[in-house]
Amino acid sequence: MNSRYVHLHDALGLGVMWLNREAVLHHTPAAAPTVQKVAPAPLPNAPSAPKARPKNAADRAAIPARLAALQRVGVYLADPAPAEAEPAPPPAPPEAAALTAPVRPARIAALCECPSPADIAAGTLFGGADGELLDKMFAAIGLRREDVYVGCWLNRLPDFNPEPSAEAVSAALPRLQGELAAAQPAALLLMGRFFEREDVRRHCAVFGLPEFRIPHPQQMLANPTLKRPAWHTLQALQTLLQESPP
Repeated sequence: MNSRYVHLHDALGLGVMWLNREAVLHHTPAAAPTVQKVAPAPLPNAPSAPKARPKNAADRAAIPARLAALQRVGVYLADPAPAEAEPAPPPAPPEAAALTAPVRPARIAALCECPSPADIAAGTLFGGADGELLDKMFAAIGLRREDVYVGCWLNRLPDFNPEPSAEAVSAALPRLQGELAAAQPAALLLMGRFFEREDVRRHCAVFGLPEFRIPHPQQMLANPTLKRPAWHTLQALQTLLQESPP
């Protein structure tokens, strides 16, 4: 068999296993004037074409890394990471309207700034110890809770900010005017430091009602010395009510 035939098999990756076992390699003498022609032996029937193999060791070593990269790409395409869900918006601040009783005719209107956290937890304005103190003060001047319209200047106060903006204060004025028109009180009992603000004083003057200012019941619970001046104010309110019978 010609040596070129052997080299061709080796270059194709067929190896010596594909050589005809009966083929004999003939060497042509260099001095021979003619070259003996040998017919090539027929190739054996292969069941299938051999798979191409990497040409060198570096290519063979790179195969596992390529397969791993393809697998990673396939995972990302088939199962993308779910997008992070957006956080739910915080709940809206509770409305004081849900805590106050329906507006009805009353002897006086007692107003505070806004519902406190304790009011929200109790589901009613002045539902805790401050409400007990307020009821005692009403009783001391001959009033029941049913005789008083208890309301808030602000229906809600984000983060319970002790200094609401002037815009928020003025925006509540039309609602308050409607509530007071329905209650028809003879006077206003204004509770808390909020009603000492200059802009709030100007708005209160619009109502055209006598005003009596006392500390908030929570302040009096924290500082009992505030009860005595509050009692003097309540006595003045009682005198007004006695002079203006229902």
